[in-house]
Amino acid sequence: MATTVSPTVDRHAAYNKSRIFILSVLALCTAGINSAIQTAIAGDLQRVFFDPIDPVHSAQKVGEILGVAFWVSRSRSRLEAHCSITSGWAGC
Repeated sequence: MATTVSPTVDRHAAYNKSRIFILSVLALCTAGINSAIQTAIAGDLQRVFFDPIDPVHSAQKVGEILGVAFWVSRSRSRLEAHCSITSGWAGC
């Protein structure tokens, strides 16, 4: 009995690879610029807003504020995963 092997089809052959590369470079550049801006303003945020209120914990507060974007995205993905597992509905 002979076994026949079906040829594998490249589903991504029709993609414009140069456009995908340019888009990924653009995404990395914007992420780097965002990080640079956050780093540049962190000291000013601490000095202007938090040092007068609580100089001991001001650096912690700046870290909490600048890290909110990471916390929100992580919490949202956990919530979506929890909702889809428990109720089968992504909106919960």
